[in-house]
Amino acid sequence: MKVIALVLLLGLLCMLNGCSTIANSLVNGSGNAYAGNYTGTCTTSYGQTGTITLVIGTDGTLGGSEYNSALNQTGAVTGSISDTGVTALTVTYSLTQTSTETGIMALNTSGQLQGTLTQDAQSGGGTVTITLTRGL
Repeated sequence: MKVIALVLLLGLLCMLNGCSTIANSLVNGSGNAYAGNYTGTCTTSYGQTGTITLVIGTDGTLGGSEYNSALNQTGAVTGSISDTGVTALTVTYSLTQTSTETGIMALNTSGQLQGTLTQDAQSGGGTVTITLTRGL
């Protein structure tokens, strides 16, 4: 009887919150569904490419670094991601150039954290597509 009640509860939570978020929370324990270490790539809408490494905490805060091959610079990344994927990043390069990026990230069919974020006008006003693999 307890098993049936648990299955019904999980089904209801999936309907209300989305199954991938619930499954991630169960796998990661309490806290942010996306908590973990990630490594991947980033590409801007105007042709710049790079690599990015992030650590997302259980509270949704994130930090790491991004290497921009066009600038030949590595920037410090700070920001946050919510359980629903709402993401805000700031990348600060050594020459004090800052890029602020916002948008939605989610797990794709390959299990990667992916999203296209919008840059502020000061950063070029384009978009940045980020694809991250967990655990690297």
